[in-house]
Amino acid sequence: MRRTFFRSRFIMFLSLILIPVVILGVIATTILYGQVKADAQKKSSAAVELMNQSMKGVLGDLDYYRVSIDYDSSMHIALISSLKNDELSYEDSMALRKAMQYRSYLDSIYVTMKGSSYLIADGSRYSISEYNDSAALAGLSDYDLPYWFRTRAVKRNHLDTAPTLIVSIYQKMKYNEVLIINIKQSYFDNWLNSVTDYEGQVLLILDPDYQVLFSSDNAYNLPEGTLSEAVRLMRQGVMEQERLSDYYFAAMDTSHFGLKYVSFIPEREVLRLPRQLIRITFLAAMFSLLLSSLLAVVFTSRDYRQIYQIIEVFDRAERGEVLPVSPLPGGNDAYFHIVNNVISLFVSQTYLKVQLDAKKYALLTAQLSALQYQLNPHFLFNTLQTVDLEILRAAKRPTLANEMIQHLSELLRYSLEAPLETVTVEREIAMTKRYVALQKARYGQMFEVVWDCAEEALDCRMLRLLLQPIIENSLEHAGLNEELKLLVKVKIRRKGEILEIVVADNGCGMEEGALKALRERIDLDEVEADGRHIGLKNIAQRVRLGDEAGSLKIFSKASMGLMVKIRMRIINSVEYDTFS
Repeated sequence: MRRTFFRSRFIMFLSLILIPVVILGVIATTILYGQVKADAQKKSSAAVELMNQSMKGVLGDLDYYRVSIDYDSSMHIALISSLKNDELSYEDSMALRKAMQYRSYLDSIYVTMKGSSYLIADGSRYSISEYNDSAALAGLSDYDLPYWFRTRAVKRNHLDTAPTLIVSIYQKMKYNEVLIINIKQSYFDNWLNSVTDYEGQVLLILDPDYQVLFSSDNAYNLPEGTLSEAVRLMRQGVMEQERLSDYYFAAMDTSHFGLKYVSFIPEREVLRLPRQLIRITFLAAMFSLLLSSLLAVVFTSRDYRQIYQIIEVFDRAERGEVLPVSPLPGGNDAYFHIVNNVISLFVSQTYLKVQLDAKKYALLTAQLSALQYQLNPHFLFNTLQTVDLEILRAAKRPTLANEMIQHLSELLRYSLEAPLETVTVEREIAMTKRYVALQKARYGQMFEVVWDCAEEALDCRMLRLLLQPIIENSLEHAGLNEELKLLVKVKIRRKGEILEIVVADNGCGMEEGALKALRERIDLDEVEADGRHIGLKNIAQRVRLGDEAGSLKIFSKASMGLMVKIRMRIINSVEYDTFS
């Protein structure tokens, strides 16, 4: 028994401590996982967009150099003269130096042309055969493109211990000149390192042939084949993918110089926080197991003795021995009250049985009284039919009274027939129009009812006698008078499996306080002391009984009328269960 009691205590404490910890951990991890994934995708897209915007400025500078030479006639003449003539004038040299002032990220600017033995570098002229970077001009005739890229390692002189890595952008100009702009690769590599958002993030700038021009330091850590797979996806037009070799991948392809911008964010960095949260949840779960075990041991040791003494009391009671009046030795008030409550339970059960028998008797009496006072509907209909015939015999022709009796007879028949049987919207409207006709005989042209029912809603089934009490409420409380005609509009629409009924009038409306009080009484199923608005309360109750998700809402403003809106599911059967 002690083992069973310990197990139950352990499960109880475990459910109180461990389950909430695990649930909160799972929920927090799930939410955080979704957030960090979305954040990684946003930052990856932002990184490629930042590269695009930054390179736009650089490419704009490159366009400036080309346009300055191509479309500045004096500059172009100076360039042609410098490349074709054996001597370079001072004016041409100054013009070229002015045109070739460059930014800090540029290593150098070259200009040459086919058939020329000279090269313009940074505004000065050099012989191609003697220049220290003559390799930049190798193979120019092999390219028939408006622009192309080459990544090169250049040693300016024999004192350089290591070559300088540069990216050369070749542009063909207007008259077969070639503009070569050499960009320091390290400048943009360092810039890419500075804009990374995650440790291990890789940022790349590729040329039109998908060759790497600039890269962040972590590019060498990309798994083999990752960049090739990314290039394959970009060729297919896929510019974003959640996972690519354990990286979040995003890219952008631009039309300007055909550059491509690529971002790889390591999944391990994106999921660092969710994984830490999982570890914390695991440690908390282990602590919960240990704490639950300790609490179970403490409570088992404390309560086992008390339960054993209670069982001993029950055994003595079964044997007919005298029970102790004072509290159990070593017990506490909780266990002492358990014994007293067990004894009280027998008394309570006997009392409840007496009460139940009394209520059954009262119910039976009420049913008998209801049967005694029930009015036979057939007697009422036959009486109205007799009155109708007597009026017709006396008047020798149908009169308004005959019409009113017919309307009243149909209304009574409609209200007294099977109450749990649903009706179509079309029949409900027809019966309500009979009620309106009776009120027209009373009030004349002091009010008008406008019907607006969608065609698809006519065959829907609904509870009977929903419209008549609402219209009656408008007639009683809207303030009928001969100066301002009361308009009541009934609008019925089907919205999927929901039937929506709106009844609005242009009466005197309600003050905000009165409207709030009416809504509260309807929600609490209460009736006003004078019985006002009992029809609305009954309709709200019937709607809730017919459909748990159904609702009746009231909207009104003083002197601006009142609107009643009913929403309930469309009933698919002829009869409905009010307790379903």
